[in-house]
Amino acid sequence: MSKVHQRSINEIKNLQCRRAYQDSFTPDLEDNFRGSIDRFCEIAHAFLKSQSVLYSGSGYELLVALLKLLGHEVYAVSIFDHNSDPIYLNHRIPFRFCNIAADTLQFGSESIDSVRC
Repeated sequence: MSKVHQRSINEIKNLQCRRAYQDSFTPDLEDNFRGSIDRFCEIAHAFLKSQSVLYSGSGYELLVALLKLLGHEVYAVSIFDHNSDPIYLNHRIPFRFCNIAADTLQFGSESIDSVRC
């Protein structure tokens, strides 16, 4: 298990702003980043004590990459297939195609500390 961060919201934001451009942003992702950076940092800080995070409805999400960067074990699920999206590939984020309203999630009962929907 990797060590989860102990950073403040401002430290998370500084880290994310410095690292953001290492990902290949399309114009849509750039807009997503600029419009959501504060919210992403608050969410990342809220998961401070969560080693593993399940992110449901993950989309393009830059947040999953930020959580991974901060040392969380991140698992992403969505009804849209993102297996070949650059952010998931570049950050080695496990992705599963899943409709959480109908499909069974294949995680042990104590393997996920927090869930983000």
